[in-house]
Amino acid sequence: MCFHFPPGDRVKIVQLITGSADFGGAQAHVRDLADGLRARGHECSVITGPPDGLFSDQLRAHGIVVHVLPHLRKALHPLNDSLAILQLVARLRKLKPDLVAAHTAKAGFLGRVACALLGIPCVFTPHGWSIVDRASGKINHIFKALERFGGTLGTGVITVCRDEHETGRASDLVEQKKLFCVHNGIPDLPALAQRNDDDLTVVMVARFCKQKDHSTLLRALSRLKGYPWRLKLVGAGPLLEATRQLAGSLGLAQRVEFLGECKNTTEILSQSSVFVLSTFYEAFPISILEAMRAGLPIVATGVGGIAEAVAQGVSGFLVPPSQENLMAESLERLFTDASLRERFGRNGREIFLERFTDKHMILRTLEVYRLLVNREVEHWPAENLTVAASTAKPAGD
Repeated sequence: MCFHFPPGDRVKIVQLITGSADFGGAQAHVRDLADGLRARGHECSVITGPPDGLFSDQLRAHGIVVHVLPHLRKALHPLNDSLAILQLVARLRKLKPDLVAAHTAKAGFLGRVACALLGIPCVFTPHGWSIVDRASGKINHIFKALERFGGTLGTGVITVCRDEHETGRASDLVEQKKLFCVHNGIPDLPALAQRNDDDLTVVMVARFCKQKDHSTLLRALSRLKGYPWRLKLVGAGPLLEATRQLAGSLGLAQRVEFLGECKNTTEILSQSSVFVLSTFYEAFPISILEAMRAGLPIVATGVGGIAEAVAQGVSGFLVPPSQENLMAESLERLFTDASLRERFGRNGREIFLERFTDKHMILRTLEVYRLLVNREVEHWPAENLTVAASTAKPAGD
């Protein structure tokens, strides 16, 4: 059973996310979602906070109207947050949307409060629940109480992976009937460049921050100095210099390129041999989908929803966090077998085309939006929207 908005039924949707100097997976998700909704005839604008930079520029380049609210910031601040709610209420009262889709914890909470005051349906996408302290792994009971309160105000919650969906269900953050799962998706691109079988270019696209684990990747590669690999690290962040120093201390300085933030990530991936995502926690990272789209074999930490995209032994290898020896073994298998790299990459691209294009994401998201706008959640079995990629057989396997 599949619902879509009737032809000609134009819906007015506002996407909401806090401002940030960084451009990450949540921002890319909002950009692609807003662009896809607009392309399908719906009116979609974005409310965000300062700074008015790369994220806003990309939205405007796609023809999407952007509203920047000065007090809509990521950091917790009681006065700023109170003013942000007032600004949201005023702006939404002018825009009169049929639905607000809020993304990440702060915008999710403030958006649901503002929408409840105005009687506007509001759906929240966490992109990683805030209830777990990422450093200690312990439950933050204050954030948990806030998430539960937000759950009573909102009309629905869309999680970007089944792992996130199960956390919401098991922690009783929102009523089951309000909880949906729609995997992230990204646009497909034309045919990719051919790679040289003798080339061993490893690439990781990630911010240099506590969430990501560049050190395990570097230590794993330091065990493989006998192979002619080179590593490209795309991204910026507070731990970049510390990571550069670690590469030097491991004797890898001449083999590691720090590329900073890049606008040509797609080109870099197309010229690489292996993609790695070494990380401590994730929801459903866009970078994994970009690597699958590029036809790259993947070595990744098996946390969050990564295993819902990367099929173990089919399109890549999954290793536990901080296990440099297992990461080294996985990389070595790919270094020594060009046919394995080719097969994993081909399988990953086929899985991407079957399940993780922006078309899949947008159509499933519209199904949920229709239910919420028309107040039909009571009549819909929510489990019909919870599809895990890891349960299905990859195409071409």
